[in-house]
Amino acid sequence: LGMRCPGMRDLLIQEGYFAPASSPADVWQCHDELERCPGGLPGTCAQNRQNTGIACAKCELGTRPGKNGACEECGAFEYFPVVAISCAAVLALCALYYCVHRESRAKQARSTLLLTLL
Repeated sequence: LGMRCPGMRDLLIQEGYFAPASSPADVWQCHDELERCPGGLPGTCAQNRQNTGIACAKCELGTRPGKNGACEECGAFEYFPVVAISCAAVLALCALYYCVHRESRAKQARSTLLLTLL
């Protein structure tokens, strides 16, 4: 199941299945996205998919799941929301610190506690 033996010492994996090159007799079915397991020689996965795990489930580092089972490279723009939110959080903490620092000494203990909790 999941493999074809066309001739002497030839072993091909069927589409929708995966077998590691190190152990071609261990055949796994690819669920959800059959395209990530194109078949062929043992150890074959769709483009930029890791062939070291089970059923080509993980993308290579620096890539993300794309169309037709392949993984595509992450663009610089995809990191923009994370960077923008991080910068906004740092600026908000700086503004909060500035406001607390300007308060009178009597209220400062409570404000410092608030900053510590954040």
